[in-house]
Amino acid sequence: MKVLIVEDETAAYDSLVDILKEIDPSIEVLGNTESVRQTIDWLQNNPVPDLILMDIHLSDGSAFLIFEHITVEVPIIFTTAYDEYAIEAFKVNSIDYLLKPIKSEELERALHKFKKWTQIEVIQYLSRLTQLTPTTRYKDKFLIPIKDKLLPIDLREVSYFYTTDKNTHICMLNGIWIKITSCKCLVNYKLL
Repeated sequence: MKVLIVEDETAAYDSLVDILKEIDPSIEVLGNTESVRQTIDWLQNNPVPDLILMDIHLSDGSAFLIFEHITVEVPIIFTTAYDEYAIEAFKVNSIDYLLKPIKSEELERALHKFKKWTQIEVIQYLSRLTQLTPTTRYKDKFLIPIKDKLLPIDLREVSYFYTTDKNTHICMLNGIWIKITSCKCLVNYKLL
């Protein structure tokens, strides 16, 4: 999981990094921004993180100003010392709202919620994708010329085909052989 930390206090940032590594050493912290402007620039110029841990009071203003300037589609866990912004936080992709000092158990619970949320998103995405993808239907019959007639052949009853010179041979599952003498390639026969 790739995480951006938006935090202007060095001690709080260091604490978050330590807790993240303790919870899951595979978590990669992509960067740390300390201001609204720096966060906007970072989000516009870097690969999209999987998750953002965001303080609300930043060095140049409220983190909510970020959402007025750019669209942020990434899930966010807010980490702040103030509880009065909780309602506003849940209007902008918030998964959780943690009060400082951040406790390991609380952050672990929030990360678990994020993982569960992303798994549901993936399942819903795959479900939508399969609904959009048309099911491939293959023809199951074709017509072959035999003397002056067209004979329908059910492909489910064919064992195999083989060709020699300008002849195509069909071996049926019931053991019957059909020889087609034609200059047509097998793919040119009319499918039903």
